[in-house]
Order: sequence, then structure tokens, then C-alpha cells
Amino acid sequence: MMNIQLKKSAKYLYHWSGKIISYWESGIIFLLIIALCLSVFCPLLQCGKSFDNRDWMLITQIILYIGILLLAKLLPKRLYQLIEGLQVSGILHFNKNQQDFLSGFKNSVYQFSQFGAITFALLIFTLFSMAEGKGFLYQDGLLHISATLVAVAAGIHIGRMVAFSTLASCIQRYSGKIQLIPGHPDGAGGFVEIGEFYFSQAIILVLPIMYLIIWILIIPIHEAHYLHWREPFFILALILMGLESLLLFIPLRAFQNLIKKKKIGC
Repeated sequence: MMNIQLKKSAKYLYHWSGKIISYWESGIIFLLIIALCLSVFCPLLQCGKSFDNRDWMLITQIILYIGILLLAKLLPKRLYQLIEGLQVSGILHFNKNQQDFLSGFKNSVYQFSQFGAITFALLIFTLFSMAEGKGFLYQDGLLHISATLVAVAAGIHIGRMVAFSTLASCIQRYSGKIQLIPGHPDGAGGFVEIGEFYFSQAIILVLPIMYLIIWILIIPIHEAHYLHWREPFFILALILMGLESLLLFIPLRAFQNLIKKKKIGC
């Protein structure tokens, strides 16, 4: 009886926390669009300002954030539809623990998203402080706070991506069984969609890595006044590269091992 009540409470908490996070993400995207418009058009309203006086690092950062958040919002629905499709096709099945698996996996996603939000916000706050060299209280403090708040939304998605990468281990934890389909059109027994999902997830993370590398190369040549950003950008790029391998190679390796165990079992 106690376990049933705990499960209901967890489901209720997950439902409403999910709604709050969704509203937060939508609000951040809306505010970013407003910030983008202000960054682009405000210089035109100021006497003596020209097109070249705009802060292009800020503008490109905002565009990047909007694009990543919009793409990342599509991932949860896609993965849950993929899991459902694997179950319907008989590739993935559970004897008794199907509902426990779904609730357990969703709870894991929620916990990882919380951890990701806090961790990434602290990381961005620290890198901003490092770049400015003045800690929290500097003349662009509003931008500092805004970047940290946006990092919360980005961290939620990064945490989710890390959680999605644990799908194979979660299947094993709840005694899930896989059934390879010989002669399946995808040539991989029905598992190609899993690989495509993790590849698309990794592509989203490639975007900020490319952005950081491009700016690291551009700054010394054309944007010398941004030199204090090179070191924080380099650190962030290294962190994201490490995360990239976590989001792509580790889950694919886990599913490969799962398939090997199934073949050995056969």
C-alpha cells in the first residue's frame, strides 16, 4: 500500500515538475527571441552606431541557444515514441516490469535534468566570471545573470541527454528482454532507429562545439577585444567534447553489448 502511494506521489510530482520545466523552457526561448531582436535592432536606433558596432558574439550566442533549445525539446517525445515502437514490434518486452521500467526511466530523466540544470548553470557562471575577471559584480552583471538563467534551461536538456544515454542499462535493470528480428529491413534487427536517435542527439551537441571552436579561431584575428573569452571557450569546448563521447559512443556500446548477450544466449 505504501509503495502504491509513493508511486502515485512520484507520478504526480513528475507530471507537474515536467509542466513547470516546459513553461520555463518556453519562457527562456521567448526571452531569447526578444533579446535577439534588441541586439540586432537597438544599435540602429542609437545615433552614430553602425551595423559593425553590434555585439556579434552575443547575437550568435542567442541564435545558437534558440536553435539548440528548439531541437532539444523534440528529443524526449521522439525517444518515448521509439521505446513504444520497439515494444509494439516485439523487439523490446518486459515480463512484469513494463510500467516500473517506464516510471523508473522517466524518474531518472527528471533527476538527471535537475542535476544538469544546476551543474551547467554553475559552470557557465564560473566561466563568465573567469572571462570578466571581476567575479559576479561587474558592469554587465545583467548579462551574467541572464546567461546563467539560460544555462539552467540548457542544462536541463543536457541532463536529459545523459539520462537518455542510460537506456540500455535501465532496460537491463528492469529485466527487459530484446528480440532481434532476422531479415529486418534496417539490416540491424530493428535497432537502427536507436543509433539514429543517439546520432541526432550528438549532432545537437556538436553545434555549440563548432561555435566555440570557430570563435576561438576568429577572436585573435578579427575580434581582439574578446581575447579574455578564449580560455573559457576552450575549457567549455573540451567539456562538451567529453560529453559528446558520453552521449554517442557509450550508449551505442551499451546496446551493442546487450545485443551480443542476446546472441550468446541464443
